[in-house]
Amino acid sequence: MKTPLLVLALASPLLASCGGTTLASLCHRTIQTQCKKLYECTPQAAAAQGYTSEADCVTKLGARGSCSQFEGVNCTGVDFGPYDRCLSDMEKLACTAQMQPASCTNLPQVNNATCTSSDGRVVCTGASASSTTGACSLTRTGCNDGKTYSVACSNGTCTCSVDGQAGKTFSGSSCSDLANLNTACGWNLR
Repeated sequence: MKTPLLVLALASPLLASCGGTTLASLCHRTIQTQCKKLYECTPQAAAAQGYTSEADCVTKLGARGSCSQFEGVNCTGVDFGPYDRCLSDMEKLACTAQMQPASCTNLPQVNNATCTSSDGRVVCTGASASSTTGACSLTRTGCNDGKTYSVACSNGTCTCSVDGQAGKTFSGSSCSDLANLNTACGWNLR
């Protein structure tokens, strides 16, 4: 049986675009729904992934999903109804289901230019990352300033880029710590 969960990597449109009260609250709801279904349907799989309880799953998956990046981010002019329907359908999904609900496929992307941050930092709602031994990369897209930010690290050296133009380099091996990347690259991303 397949676990009826959106894989976090595939859920980025949902996590980045969910609405309701706030982006952050629906991001948290997505993670809570995923963990509830994981424990409801396949508790052995949850234990194999290192979760000791549903609450532990929410905490750990929440940290990886970085819902905090959406705190203070507001989007206007967007219909969030499809995301609410997707989550409601996920909550009702039977454990015997072989795939995610149909309402969760082809979710519309948010026009990121309609999103702003209360602290003035750049909001990027799209992200892609990769990691192998000794190398990693991170690209942030859909930024409200219209730019694309990326970093690539290999053999202890990282290169920052904005819109494909290489910029600062620094010694390091992590592409995941946004606070450090903001400092090293001179960015102001949320």
